[in-house]
Amino acid sequence: MFAVDTFLTRQEFSSIQMVAVTPPAGKLYRSMPGDDKSEIVSAGVPSARKDFLREMGVPVVSAHMPFKVANGSSQPAWSDVAEAFGVLGGGFSLCVQSILMACDAGEVEIGERVVAASADTAMAAIASRTELFKSAQHGLLVEHIVCRPRRFDLSKRGHSSVASMGRFQVSMESSREEESVFIDVPPQIEEPQRLILGPSDSDAEDD
Repeated sequence: MFAVDTFLTRQEFSSIQMVAVTPPAGKLYRSMPGDDKSEIVSAGVPSARKDFLREMGVPVVSAHMPFKVANGSSQPAWSDVAEAFGVLGGGFSLCVQSILMACDAGEVEIGERVVAASADTAMAAIASRTELFKSAQHGLLVEHIVCRPRRFDLSKRGHSSVASMGRFQVSMESSREEESVFIDVPPQIEEPQRLILGPSDSDAEDD
């Protein structure tokens, strides 16, 4: 709702089309990942809010996260991809999956330039569907990373050095807003006209 209030209500952003992406509706997860005593909540967007978003022109995509391995599967390759992406921060994999999900649902065209924002990361990318993810001709491409976390407390929360990464050192008391840092100057290309909002880190936790 913050993004809707911030972007869709302002004239300078009137050309931006927004897509909301969530894990499967009804998926249960802990409100505080890693805390077995935290409240169990349900993923998805409430019906009233979904109706409001649709009225504002924001489609809502709720589907299986592409890198999540189905229970009983003997092929963990996709989860390995998600874990590898963790070296760029916990939100990197969520951004990539959000783009794939939006494209799979037909809300984004293959080859369309989009911006994805999820958890603590944002990126500009060329969209692709899941089955074409690694294609040399039609696969997903990350053009540049707009921002990512200074401290990797999502993907590498147990790492001994994540709280003191060179000149980007921050204190443990710093706010979430201070934990992302611009790391790339946007190239001089046509501005994307679609913004994909992915799930938060807690929404996307493993079952």
